[in-house]
Amino acid sequence: MAFHIYFLRRLLFVVPLLFGITIMAFLIANAVPADPVTANLPQNALNDENLVQAFREKWGLDQPLHVQYLTYIGNLLQGDMGRSIKTGRPVIDDIKQFLPATMELATLSIVIGLFLGVGVGIISAVYRNSLIDYVSRIFSLIGVSFPVFVLALIGLAVLYAQLGVVAGPGRLGFRTADPPLVTGFFT
Repeated sequence: MAFHIYFLRRLLFVVPLLFGITIMAFLIANAVPADPVTANLPQNALNDENLVQAFREKWGLDQPLHVQYLTYIGNLLQGDMGRSIKTGRPVIDDIKQFLPATMELATLSIVIGLFLGVGVGIISAVYRNSLIDYVSRIFSLIGVSFPVFVLALIGLAVLYAQLGVVAGPGRLGFRTADPPLVTGFFT
């Protein structure tokens, strides 16, 4: 019986948590100093006040912030995530298109990070206070200290642009060239 009460309590906590997440996401998106109108309309269209006003009305940007939020929540509760200003498509379609690649990247990153982290940790523990331990500590510290996007850019610059040993940015399809052409290694 205690588990059922615990589970019910946790389930009831999800509603205010999701409400808080939507408020935070909405406020952060609106706190960005960039104006969606200037970011999405061509430069010559910004001089035409009628076009700017029509854009604001079309996307609901002429409404007060609390009205925009309530409209957003009302639509979200009905399963409507809205339309993307960038692509003009329903947001759910964009999510369906890009979620598989995102999940693939996240899963592979976690698996590779887990194996590398545990492997380096074991080697570092076995060879404690040796050169191998110190080098692994330095690389671990660099890995957690640098922002991930900086490490990714450095990795692309060195491994792709300079050495040419990995494929470039983007997702490789099933009909990609043989592995030696992609990786530079023989199979």
